[in-house]
Amino acid sequence: MHVTSVRQRIFAGRTTIIRAGNRRPVAYRTHAGGVCRSSLAGGRGVGHFSRTLSVPLPLSTEVRELMMKSAAALETHAGSWLHEAFLARAAEPGNEQGRHALGAFLTLRLADRFDPSDEPAHPLALAYQVRATRDYLTDLEPQNVESNHLLQVVRMADAVQQGKSRAILWPPLLSYASWLEQELQLGEALDVVETALRLNDGKAPTEEIAALLQRARILRSLGQLDEATASYEAARVRAVTASAGRCFCS
Repeated sequence: MHVTSVRQRIFAGRTTIIRAGNRRPVAYRTHAGGVCRSSLAGGRGVGHFSRTLSVPLPLSTEVRELMMKSAAALETHAGSWLHEAFLARAAEPGNEQGRHALGAFLTLRLADRFDPSDEPAHPLALAYQVRATRDYLTDLEPQNVESNHLLQVVRMADAVQQGKSRAILWPPLLSYASWLEQELQLGEALDVVETALRLNDGKAPTEEIAALLQRARILRSLGQLDEATASYEAARVRAVTASAGRCFCS
């Protein structure tokens, strides 16, 4: 069996082949806390996971079930919530920093948990996911610009799960997207900006406008001009609305 591309459906608790190497196919299995990697001996289906690249599942069955329930809600999302671009980078042959891409995947999955349109995650499950993601990132070698960006997102996620406004997640996410854009990882940059936009609850107009403009710029760089124009227009409308609201309040 030879698989040469990232599958489009990667859901919690399911196993998906990502890419076949010269000898053994490689699979990534997503779960509530992250993603595991394994070699499939002889390409005869999924064997045991011989190497874990993510954090282990919690020992508590109750917490594990709560995390799986919360993660399953993500399946209803459209767009880039699957963060396929990062899994694709992680699966690139010869990529010495593939684990950083998996770290980005885990971090964005964590950010997804704060989507206001979803049911709130159970506090125990969320606290575990924050801790596990942070531990994964701090173990990365080498520690570099990307890992620093990701750790900052996790720090803000920790503050949000302790009661802070989810708006504090916007700056580190948009900063990470800007760095990816500078590195010409445009698909990944777009994914991160759209992750930030899904956190929108209408209470952070400045950050929302900045994200819409950033998305428009990335889309223009990708040659998606119609989508870029629509994003610029959405930013203009949001700015007018925010300005009218300030005038009304004054």
